[in-house]
Amino acid sequence: MKITTTQKRISSTYLTSLTDVIFLLLIFLMLASNFITQTGINVRLPGSSSGMAQTFKVIEVIYKPNNEIILNNILMDVNQFKDILPTYYSDKEQAVRLIADKSLSLQEVITVMDIIRNSGFEKITIATYKIPKTENAPE
Repeated sequence: MKITTTQKRISSTYLTSLTDVIFLLLIFLMLASNFITQTGINVRLPGSSSGMAQTFKVIEVIYKPNNEIILNNILMDVNQFKDILPTYYSDKEQAVRLIADKSLSLQEVITVMDIIRNSGFEKITIATYKIPKTENAPE
């Protein structure tokens, strides 16, 4: 019994190995981006289980104990902050993220929020850290 074979040229290209290489590069870049360290000012944030990440451009105001406020890496007191903040106002859509130390009283934080609102800003967010949900915690 004779088996006949035909010789045909393969006209398609197999990209399996190329997609494997691209997939591995993508995984490497994703893992490497998680190890980038961020520098910042040490502020103990209060916790919230319902907090959401904000993605739009905001002005960050860091309020530390002893009435110290940091705006654009400039340390100032509350009176200087009251005078300088209106110069940062550009439109109604601009937001301010207030990062307040959790050891501060609620009245101190409300006072700074009033200064921000009186400077023309309508959108004020307060930074918190995410508390992990437990099985018995209410949602």
